[in-house]
This record gives sequence, structure tokens and C-alpha cells, in this order.
Amino acid sequence: MGTVNAFGDRLTFSGEVFINPSATRQWVSVKLFALSDDLDDRSALTAMIAHVRYRDSYAGTGDRDMVTSTAPTS
Repeated sequence: MGTVNAFGDRLTFSGEVFINPSATRQWVSVKLFALSDDLDDRSALTAMIAHVRYRDSYAGTGDRDMVTSTAPTS
């Protein structure tokens, strides 16, 4: 879907899995990313945290919410 600025095609958002068990009032959102083989752990973490699809406030405003949220910069 999208790539993070400084990391180009080395990190790509591939989707999200939303888990909402009916027996609880808790939910889990799992963000899925494809990583290039040449990214080390620190670079991969930096790229994910900076990626617009990772930083979601769950405020229900769609992509605009993710773009305007404050997040660490790489």
C-alpha cells in the first residue's frame, strides 16, 4: 500500500488484522509490514514507527488521523 519516506521500498505496509473477541471489551490491531532483507533490527523498528500506517490513534478519522498524529521522526 504505502512506503515510509526515508526507507523507500525497504518497508511496505501489507495490511492489518483486527481481532475483536465477543466475550471481552478488548481488541487487538495487528499491523503487517514487509521488510527488505537488508534492514537490521534498529532500522526496521525506526522505519515502522515512522510509517504513517503504524501510527494510528484509532480516532476513526481514517488516513487523515494517521498523517496528522504526532510520531517520532527517523
